Amino acid sequence: MVAIKPFKGFRYSEKDLSLLISPPYDVIARDHQKALLDLSPHNFVRLILGEDPDVEECKRDLNRIRGLFNGWIEEGVLRQEDRESIYVYSQVFHVEGEQKRRTGIIPLVELEDFREKHIYPHEKVMKKHVEDRYAVLEATEANFGLVFGIYADAAREVDSLLDDVLRTEPMATGTMDDVLHELRKVDDPGMISQLQEHMQEKHVYIADGHHRYTTALRYRDAHEDREGAKYLMMALVNMYNEGLVILPTHRLVKREDHDPRQILDRIRERFHVEAVPRDRMMESIDGEKFSFGFHCSGDDYVIRLKDSEALDSIATPSTALKQLDVTVLHEMILKPLFGIDTEDPSLQDRIAYMKCLASAMEKLSDGEYGFGFFLNAVKMDEIVSVAKDHEVMPQKSTFFFPKVYSGLVTQRLV
Repeated sequence: MVAIKPFKGFRYSEKDLSLLISPPYDVIARDHQKALLDLSPHNFVRLILGEDPDVEECKRDLNRIRGLFNGWIEEGVLRQEDRESIYVYSQVFHVEGEQKRRTGIIPLVELEDFREKHIYPHEKVMKKHVEDRYAVLEATEANFGLVFGIYADAAREVDSLLDDVLRTEPMATGTMDDVLHELRKVDDPGMISQLQEHMQEKHVYIADGHHRYTTALRYRDAHEDREGAKYLMMALVNMYNEGLVILPTHRLVKREDHDPRQILDRIRERFHVEAVPRDRMMESIDGEKFSFGFHCSGDDYVIRLKDSEALDSIATPSTALKQLDVTVLHEMILKPLFGIDTEDPSLQDRIAYMKCLASAMEKLSDGEYGFGFFLNAVKMDEIVSVAKDHEVMPQKSTFFFPKVYSGLVTQRLV
């Protein structure tokens, strides 16, 4: 059972949020943070990352962040709702020239340990990121970012309840990075009760925000007497919603002293290797299991696993995990050929994760990275299968597009 409830969120008093909202903390690079800071003295990045783009994780000026948050409330920049509400969050965006709308709800969700098996993770977390988020949470006593969860509702019962709400004028809107964000709310007790009834039958799979959820669990356990610590603000979207989009995350490996010819020969031991024009590389692997685009020494290839029996060499009892392209890439190529264990934090600087093919190729042309691996997107049913196997995927296996942004609503824990 997933228990949700309404809350009195803190929101910007401004209706136009275009200069105020921020992407989630973990996708903001240094230059991007600078650009967000320049947009407004009240841009939300000042709360989630601070005002110094050069500061390292776990070394943020927490007193400054806490002072800004409390000051914005005192000045009326952020105001608390008068009535408890469940928020309705829509994002309008384009993918491959097609406009899509993704809509979900933002309630408080009662926290549970993953072992209780109503809320499932699908990716591992890194300790340093949890430490960083926990420091900000302790300092501010507020959840600034949204955890993004998905649930199965093939009949679209929850989505249907929101149809009338979506016909009303949004309370707040903002456009950033070519995505229109709209916020509405449900404060009618009858409709809230219906949403609660439908959601208590669901399981939730964390799409984005594993570090934030893990941080919230740690905070709850450290503050057992605090009622607000038992709940976490989450954005929940039906996996059958027409706007749910998953994009691939490609891998680049640093050149270092690897011999490209030797790497190709080693790949040929288990994979068919075919040279292809760059503009046909992704098209050639579209929908194919255990197939990848590959860039090496200025040339582009498609590589395909020769024999699926080779999956038996992967050291996991989980059939679902073995069936993932990203697992095959990590276990059959990155570890044995490059010595990269992507779960080892000390090796993370040897690999780059890229969402955009063109940007990845541009980075490869700079010379620092010598090898590129390009993947199909993970499918929704694969995520569910891995989660139900009580397993988690390698780091950066999924990219749900667009991200759920920070600053639309804030949950204060006191």
